[in-house]
Amino acid sequence: MTTRQSVQVRYRALSQPGRIGSLTLPHRVLMGSMHMGLEGQPDKLGQLCDFYRERAEGMAALIITGGPP
Repeated sequence: MTTRQSVQVRYRALSQPGRIGSLTLPHRVLMGSMHMGLEGQPDKLGQLCDFYRERAEGMAALIITGGPP
């Protein structure tokens, strides 16, 4: 068994759908809250949007965002 196959078997539950209440996720990969130092700065909103857009396009099933510090 290759390393990749071993990882796929070990973590196969991550690729399975998951539920949180009535929300069904296509898989169980999520991104936790990260403060980028951009929150609360209107002139940095575009950078913050780009950051989260990249993660969503990267297939995070759920992104938990933080608020202003």
